Amino acid sequence: MLDFKLMFSDPEKYPGLEAWGGSMSPSMARGMLTLAGYDPEALARHSKVKALAKEMAAGKWLPNGETVVLLADGTLADGKCRLAACCLAGVPFPVIVVKGVATDAMVTIGTQRKRSTTDTMTVSGETKARDKHAIANIFKTVARGSLANINSGRSLTMLEVNQIFDLHPGLTDSLETVSGLKVKRLSPQLLSVFHYAFSLANRRKANDFMSLLGNHRTPKQVIRSLRTALDKLEGGTKRTRLPAVAFLLKAWQAYCLDEEPYELEFEEDEEMPSIWGLPEIEMPEERPETEPVSPEEAAQLSASAAAAYTDGTILVCVCEFAPDQSERTLRERNGPAGGANRPLSNSKVTAYGKDIQASRWLINGQTVKFSKSNRLIDGQHRLQASVTTGLPLITLAVFNLDDHVFPTLDGGATRNIQAILRSRGIADPKLYQSILTILARYDSGAVGQSSVPVTNFDLLETLDRHKEEIDRSVSLGAWDREYSQAVMSIAVAHAAHVILSYKDRETADGYISRILNNDSLMTGSTDWKVHRELSNATRVRRSRGAMAEKAALAILFEGWNRIILGQTRSDDEIKSAVGGQIPEPISPLMAA
Repeated sequence: MLDFKLMFSDPEKYPGLEAWGGSMSPSMARGMLTLAGYDPEALARHSKVKALAKEMAAGKWLPNGETVVLLADGTLADGKCRLAACCLAGVPFPVIVVKGVATDAMVTIGTQRKRSTTDTMTVSGETKARDKHAIANIFKTVARGSLANINSGRSLTMLEVNQIFDLHPGLTDSLETVSGLKVKRLSPQLLSVFHYAFSLANRRKANDFMSLLGNHRTPKQVIRSLRTALDKLEGGTKRTRLPAVAFLLKAWQAYCLDEEPYELEFEEDEEMPSIWGLPEIEMPEERPETEPVSPEEAAQLSASAAAAYTDGTILVCVCEFAPDQSERTLRERNGPAGGANRPLSNSKVTAYGKDIQASRWLINGQTVKFSKSNRLIDGQHRLQASVTTGLPLITLAVFNLDDHVFPTLDGGATRNIQAILRSRGIADPKLYQSILTILARYDSGAVGQSSVPVTNFDLLETLDRHKEEIDRSVSLGAWDREYSQAVMSIAVAHAAHVILSYKDRETADGYISRILNNDSLMTGSTDWKVHRELSNATRVRRSRGAMAEKAALAILFEGWNRIILGQTRSDDEIKSAVGGQIPEPISPLMAA
């Protein structure tokens, strides 16, 4: 490979596995993408690619140990966003290319937990990083007068968050002021922002208003009306945040004008109210985080940075971390110099451990990374999985990285199971992922337990077991999606259809179709009761995620069993099993 140097090769122990480090040119990147079947111009439209290209064009891309991964057959398994960014920027970038990775390892590539601005702030020693990041994002919409967009917008970077807090230190004081204040539908971060905004209008009234809001026995009618309006809101956070803020602003205005409304209203098509008395808010000047340089200068900077891969400064090798070594590394060397690493995600550790215990974790080309100061800057979840399982972690490792590369790690797009399913010819990978997740939890007896991780391997094994029935269900499922979603999730319907089809295909086809399409259901019949119970918001639609799946399957299987037993009509109501067990569906042969 031109401009690349071999950094790792061990033909006897790891035949075919090689790591090359150097400077990736735009022409080479374009060639790799084209051979892999990707269109660089199409990829260049993605925001992630544009952000990476911006860094490369400014010559800011440091050797960070991230890899472009090629399978043993030459398939591009990881790195397309960085390669596309290289094409878009028109300048080379330093990178490690790992060749010869086993095809089966592709399932684990890109499954690392991506770093957020909050993570970067945390490891930089910032206290209350999550709160401050959320507050800065909300405050941005307030300052711009775009409250209608409070649920959307680009997430701010650490630099932008710090600029806002430097210019408005009162936001930190407001966070302390509302600490412990609990108001339905209004998060502490929202209350902090609006306490500060109200303070800019009238500090004394703002403090009194928030104090009254925290008093559940207040005689102040406007506060009671606000609480009543918030209590009536239904739905998730994204759906209720906008009207909740509107009620808060209307109550603030009424309080400032000494009005005592007995009811607060906000219609869906109503214009978002402004903040009464708010002066113009000064915001940091928007400026690019990276200064543009000429392509020639960017190329020189990249070549200079890539030298760390070719002159022996940065080392790559395969390491076997025994559990005690993993534990010692996490205890003594975890986190970049001068800061702690981000908090562990227990679900991610459990998922990695599950694959390690099943001997499914293979060298996948992605690396555990150490800095020049001998600190672990990437890989704590994988090492913790080794500690938890008591089994070794065998992985590529990179040593002697610059201590300042931490914010650039995990910058690519997350590789989810949908990409893998699409590569296997699945036309609707999003639907299949949902169906497979439900079936995997059902097969393992964990329906309703969202804390139990389902790995990519689990989903692919579930696909191997049930693909024929899933394909058949999807092909037969000519259900009205809009109507069906009002009854239950389409994915739950397909998963239930698959499970029941193993008992009796023809009966399962008719049963699910009747329930979803409401085909002339006779009042009081078992089908009618199942449909009614599924449509009952208090039992299923208000449940969340896996719990909603459990409730729906319990209702469907209870109805199925009654029909198989000939109980097409019954005085007993169909009940969900959110807190109990899902009934085992019986087959007609068992009933006979």
